[in-house]
Amino acid sequence: MDMKNFEKKLKRKMKSYRKVWNRDARIIHLFEEVGEFAEILMQYKGLKDPRKNKRDIKNALSDIVEDVFAVAILFNVKIDDIFKEICKQS
Repeated sequence: MDMKNFEKKLKRKMKSYRKVWNRDARIIHLFEEVGEFAEILMQYKGLKDPRKNKRDIKNALSDIVEDVFAVAILFNVKIDDIFKEICKQS
């Protein structure tokens, strides 16, 4: 799937929720997801119970990436532009 189609699908998904979040709500949710990722890493490393696995890490990262892209959309930043910027810095 190309980035334009991905962006269209994500926009539809964002509008499909019973309560559509604004920028602030989406950013706060991003922070929540990053916190959950940190918790999963602690569990993956065996520092906390219950143990987690790489699939749990993948799921947590996908939640974070979705929120990052949703924030970009809410600020009218094209997802293609984000990838171009990342590649330019490499």
